[in-house]
Amino acid sequence: MEFSYMNILVPIILFAIIYFFMIRPMNKQAKEMRELQKNIQKGDVIMTNSGLKGTVVGFDNDFVELSVNQEDTRLMFNRGAIREKITN
Repeated sequence: MEFSYMNILVPIILFAIIYFFMIRPMNKQAKEMRELQKNIQKGDVIMTNSGLKGTVVGFDNDFVELSVNQEDTRLMFNRGAIREKITN
């Protein structure tokens, strides 16, 4: 049997393509999401993963307290549930 460098080169090239076009962007997005969740402050308007929009009114360890309406209904969410910060 003749040894061919193509047998080794093709899987390496495929892995590099998958890494640079899929894995690396997902890692970057996950890092940005962690930074967003870590840097939330009182008064920020946020959207949760479930689509709930509210204003941050407090913190308790890994939880964020949201005011969700004018009657001051408050809910506690894990910081990991924060999807985005809403800016007007």
